[in-house]
Amino acid sequence: MDQHPHGAGPRNAARRIQTFRLRQGPLALRPGGLHPRQARHAQALTQVIEFLNALATDRVPTDITRSVDGRIRTCQGGFIARPRRRGRGLSGCLLWRSPGGVTVESGPSARTSFEILGPLRVRRGGEGVELPRAGICRVLGGLLLTPGEVVRDDLLAEFAWGLDGATASALHTAVSRLRAWLKERLELDAALKRSGGGYRIVLADQQVDAARFRALVAAASEQRDSRARMDGLSEALDLWRGPVLDGLDRWLSDQPVVVGLQRLRVEAAGRLCEAAIASGAPDRALPELERLAAVLPFEESVQAGVVTLLDACGRRADAVRHYQAVRGRLAEELEVEPSEVLHRAYLNARKQQTPGPEPAIPGDEPSPDTRPVVPGAVRQLPRDVAEFTGRAADLRYLRKLVDAMGDDGPQVTVVAIQGMAGVGKTRLAVRAAHHLVAQGRFDEIQLWAELRGCEPDRSAADPGAVLDDFLRALGVPAGQVPASVPDRAALYRSRLAGRRALVVLDDAATEAQVRPLLPGGPGSLVLITSRRALSGLDGVEPMTLEPLPTGEAVELLARISGRDRVAADPGAAARIVEVCGGLPSALAAVARQLQARPAWTPRYVLGRLIAEGGLLGRLSVRERSVPDSFDASYYQLPAQQRRIFRMISLHPGEDVTAVSAAALADVSPPQAEAVLESLLDEHLVQQAVAGRYRLHPLVGRYARRLADRDESEQGRYVALGRLVDCYLSAAQHATRLRNPSDWRHLTGARAHPGPIVEGLSTAAQAIGWAEQERANLIATVGAAADLSGALPVQAVRLAAALFRPLANRGHIPDRLALAHLAMRAADRIGDDRRRALALEDTANINLYDGVLPDAIVYTKRALDLWRAVGDRIGEAKCVTIFGIIHRQQGHFDQAVADLEMGLALSRAIGDRVNEAVALNYLGLTHQGLRNFHRAIDYHRRSMLINEEFGDHFGEAVAVSNLAWAHQRSHEPDLAIAHHQRGLDLFRGIADLYNEAEQLWGLGQAHNTLGHTQRARDYWNRSIAILADTRLLAPAQADTLLSQPIPDTPAIIRLNT
Repeated sequence: MDQHPHGAGPRNAARRIQTFRLRQGPLALRPGGLHPRQARHAQALTQVIEFLNALATDRVPTDITRSVDGRIRTCQGGFIARPRRRGRGLSGCLLWRSPGGVTVESGPSARTSFEILGPLRVRRGGEGVELPRAGICRVLGGLLLTPGEVVRDDLLAEFAWGLDGATASALHTAVSRLRAWLKERLELDAALKRSGGGYRIVLADQQVDAARFRALVAAASEQRDSRARMDGLSEALDLWRGPVLDGLDRWLSDQPVVVGLQRLRVEAAGRLCEAAIASGAPDRALPELERLAAVLPFEESVQAGVVTLLDACGRRADAVRHYQAVRGRLAEELEVEPSEVLHRAYLNARKQQTPGPEPAIPGDEPSPDTRPVVPGAVRQLPRDVAEFTGRAADLRYLRKLVDAMGDDGPQVTVVAIQGMAGVGKTRLAVRAAHHLVAQGRFDEIQLWAELRGCEPDRSAADPGAVLDDFLRALGVPAGQVPASVPDRAALYRSRLAGRRALVVLDDAATEAQVRPLLPGGPGSLVLITSRRALSGLDGVEPMTLEPLPTGEAVELLARISGRDRVAADPGAAARIVEVCGGLPSALAAVARQLQARPAWTPRYVLGRLIAEGGLLGRLSVRERSVPDSFDASYYQLPAQQRRIFRMISLHPGEDVTAVSAAALADVSPPQAEAVLESLLDEHLVQQAVAGRYRLHPLVGRYARRLADRDESEQGRYVALGRLVDCYLSAAQHATRLRNPSDWRHLTGARAHPGPIVEGLSTAAQAIGWAEQERANLIATVGAAADLSGALPVQAVRLAAALFRPLANRGHIPDRLALAHLAMRAADRIGDDRRRALALEDTANINLYDGVLPDAIVYTKRALDLWRAVGDRIGEAKCVTIFGIIHRQQGHFDQAVADLEMGLALSRAIGDRVNEAVALNYLGLTHQGLRNFHRAIDYHRRSMLINEEFGDHFGEAVAVSNLAWAHQRSHEPDLAIAHHQRGLDLFRGIADLYNEAEQLWGLGQAHNTLGHTQRARDYWNRSIAILADTRLLAPAQADTLLSQPIPDTPAIIRLNT
């Protein structure tokens, strides 16, 4: 009976948050104070608060120390009151020191803290809590980066699994496991919430060190007193233990929120430096800056802070030496000169040095503005821009090429910087050129020409006219410039002979345009930019430029639009980068819109971009337009190339092959391949894997807009139908190769073949095709299932035909997604038989994964539907599945009854395929009953039936289970023979799970015979396969690898 109907009982009070703040006068209780039953502890609480505030000022009276002794203990960033008796008094109160006082919280949530500023740590009551497996930790980390804010499903999947992401089912499974862990280990029943299209974790700011860090930095920055500001910033920076979520995965470092936190850390260090100088205590801030400088060796503002503080401490020689070391590191690792802020700190320190010899600075040189004038010098480079971001690896590559140049070498060095429109080719060439000149290279001659290879309103520059300009710049009088291009080129080479020239040729159209413009002698460097691959140019070093990675893309947004605006909403900034595909020109257009509209926020701009039809039309600022730059490339293409470019944008998946492009465009695969390769040369498509082509997100939208404009709705529908038929034909062929007896997943007329997927002559090749195309196949089924006409029927058939080729290779979420799509499409077309098969497939997938409650539900629904339509084969299958479920539950007697019923039904209707399945599982069930002789008999009978049909998969299953029966009846030699045969059969059909199972069985049998090393080798190979297919979590795999005799993995125990 509840004795506190108004919620005032101890448990309810424990869930409330009580906040006290020590003011100038006596202790004050803020709204939501203690329950009267807890009031007797107010005096003790007051003493604790006094102690903590005294501790913060390093002045702790002895009487206070004695009065609170034994009542508190420290934890990261705070203190926890020791309980006198569980559930009473101050038990579990968490006390946080904040600017101006102490915050006291109670309840389960108050006892829990999360630390992400370093390796992920979770503490409860000040003690560390064992973390869940790595994938769950990554999901938790993604949520903790912005506590209280919704993290979209796709972004959360990227946190957990990287850029490849994961299916919705995989994410929801991970979130479900995280929710269970929060409840069981931390008593946080309602912390994880579903909201809109994502999840959020609801915690108090004080519970997450990143939120405390932000709050402390904000509060310290508002302090007028420089010492108080320094204290607050020092406390904030002390929360850092390493990189954000260190040790999870490398891709997290590029996440915008992580980049924002790191940037705030650097900014806080800068403010700490300023506060230390202002308060006259640089020595107090120096250790923190030196610590940060050690972990961020290339963060020049932090290094400048160290130089400044060393100088302020009177250690000017150390300041200069620190600058020298940093400059050397920048030159060696990044091949760049120190930034202005670092150089200024160095000059300030050097100016204040006592008279004496100055330390030598290798490579010290005057700024470009003060370089001496060289008679006859030509300096045509356009200006560099301050907003240039990233590309450090590309700049290093160019520097190495220049370093390798020799004055007596036989050739000029030519680099072709190529890439899609707007990727930043010209910006990189200009930045590299200015860097080289600043380092004393090519100081005399710097030539620049705009070749106009992709300008829609102007023709490409004539090489003769460019040579005329170059020769005049090199001092040739107008009257002495030859008339013909070859003569001009010869004179140009003569003028550059023996001189080190830097020639930048921007936006080249063709090799023929470029050849006359190349110097002839050694020692010169030519940088060419082009959207086309200039493969016909001999001796060229190609450099393909890709879009910016996430961290650099967010930095570009921040540099142009303002750091505060991006830092205020890092999630929106990340989405903008994603929508723009990291393309610098698109990002710059968005950033300039933000810059020009102070009232706009990143989230507002994001809404405009993702609005229907809004993206491409809004990526422009005055005369600069991203779609216009695409137009320049598109309209130079021949008609067939333009059409195929439009048609591949209709593909629902991630990329295309020559075969899928041929199906969409209704041409032959060789024709499609030739066009795709030409589009690759034009950088209108991208290629990460040979034979596979993809469109950049913005180019894809552009191409789709053209397809919607130039192709009829019926034409687009028919094109998708050809693609579905092409995939269906290949999937049916793959099923026949892997499971020739499984006619149920091939029902209906054969697909119209269309373009043929070549090289599918074996089961392994067919399964390899399905593995490669998995994401595309799922996307295509999803697109077809939602349309009208005949496509939903084809979608159901394609999903069914993929059941076998994708089996036993992991991918549980993907296979479930396909089955659910098939159910949805079957509902739309009113086909109960196809719906029943999809339900049965879903049951089998859950059964394989050990999710027995779901397997039972779907088997029951499928059985009811099979009986309703009078399909006795489907009925026999489902009865058999119930027998398998009961076996896995350990209900062996019921399993035998169900399996014998399934066997009888199969024999009555002549279904030899299901007869073999029922016999096999009767054998496994009798193994569970320790009836090994009967089990061996059942497995042999199953094996003979599968051999009769030529079904190598069914034969392999029976053989492998025969091996387990011999192993369990203490016949390891026979077990080894059958496991080896099963292993060979499963490898022949590329069945990864069952390959791992046979390796495990071989390990057990060899261990029984005392072959310890051979057993260990088999086990390790099995663990590697299970981990690669995500059937084992990384932590589980590590545990098994560390055990002398490893425990049998759950999935193998389940299926054997």
